Amino acid sequence: MFSVLAQRSCPEAKLLTGDMTSLTFAPFTFHGAISFYTLFHLSRSKLRAMLTKIHTWLKPGGVFAFNLATVDEGEIHGEVLGYGMFWSSYGVGDSRRLVEEVGFELMQVEVLRAGDGKLDEWDPDFDAEFLWVVARKRDAREAVGLGGVGTRRLGE
Repeated sequence: MFSVLAQRSCPEAKLLTGDMTSLTFAPFTFHGAISFYTLFHLSRSKLRAMLTKIHTWLKPGGVFAFNLATVDEGEIHGEVLGYGMFWSSYGVGDSRRLVEEVGFELMQVEVLRAGDGKLDEWDPDFDAEFLWVVARKRDAREAVGLGGVGTRRLGE
């Protein structure tokens, strides 16, 4: 249903549906990418791999806008609207470090409450906070020296 509505709204766009972790594109394909309310449905190891893939797909200087959860939880299993749901996330500080470790420069980072505090108490996102990020892929000259001796990788 959503893909039909999206295609009607933007008929010239190429829309892909499916498991985001199985996507493949050539390196340096895109000037930008967005991902809202999706990445925290990946395990921590898959999150690192997905961020790395997105970084690879971006051209130098490419921008990635996305959001992550703010709680430090390895796995949360629940139900939303009758469907099983999985969440996983790092805390804000570790999320920031992870994004930088895969090679992004943080341009804007902000923690915002879902619905800007205007959601009803029955809403599944009531009182939830999200880490909103705009990050840029460094060009080759800027990336020299990143990830050297003495750095700690999250999840290892």
